[in-house]
Amino acid sequence: MTCQYGCGREAKFLLVFKTIENKWCCSEKWNSCPAQIERQKYKMLQAWNRDSKLLSKDRNIKISESKRDLWSNPNSVYNSKDFKEKNRINTINYFKNERNRKKLSEQISRLWKNKDYVRKRNISHKKAMSKSSVKDKLKIRMINEWSNPNSIYNSENVKNKIRNTMIEKFKDPEYLKNFQSGLHTKPNNYEKIIISILPESYEYTGNYSLWIGGKNPDFINKKEMKIIEFFGYYHHEEVTGIKNEDHERDRIEHFEKYGYRCLVIWEKDLYDITKLKNMILNF
Repeated sequence: MTCQYGCGREAKFLLVFKTIENKWCCSEKWNSCPAQIERQKYKMLQAWNRDSKLLSKDRNIKISESKRDLWSNPNSVYNSKDFKEKNRINTINYFKNERNRKKLSEQISRLWKNKDYVRKRNISHKKAMSKSSVKDKLKIRMINEWSNPNSIYNSENVKNKIRNTMIEKFKDPEYLKNFQSGLHTKPNNYEKIIISILPESYEYTGNYSLWIGGKNPDFINKKEMKIIEFFGYYHHEEVTGIKNEDHERDRIEHFEKYGYRCLVIWEKDLYDITKLKNMILNF
């Protein structure tokens, strides 16, 4: 017997109802049948196109507030272990499907081409990031992610994808211009200290005026093919989850590919100026 909801699959479950005739279905629940899912999608699309109330700003605000209340309530089903685990598994299974990944990617691409969406998204992001509680929470989450060796962020596939994406982005003059305009004033106070003790043969390029293979060196001596990089606290392994020596070696090896020798100066090196001067002179 085939499913009586019209999907064509084998019926495995007899669904018993109080007010309507019992039906055989391919799934334990009638609304899990593929044919029923498609019908519900169609009905919702028709409703959204027909009823302007569904598109009203007030309705969207009410839905948003209702969802926010549910997520903030520790006793809500949204915060139960069972719900979170089920949601996690459903999300994993969804992204395992190549068709779903492609569909979502296309939807996101269309959104980011919409200038009005980008403007609203930027305003919302700036508003959220202006709260110290949000920034601290995000910082802790990212530290935990990067410090976890089993995290997807530490997989070679993701690292290479991020690296290649950023290299391509920084080749775009328009992206580079927008990137520079959104950053803090350069040079920063630490870089000013280094500038004060560097030989005149070095040029400050940490203001994003020079890019080599997708990376922006802080100081460069073009004649002697030397680069000096400054690593502040945000480069430390407790922040990035990457060992300091690995981070330093990665930067040195990157510039070596383009014929430059590279010296990395860490924030702690600034505490002993005499030693720092000798480091630079012997480089």
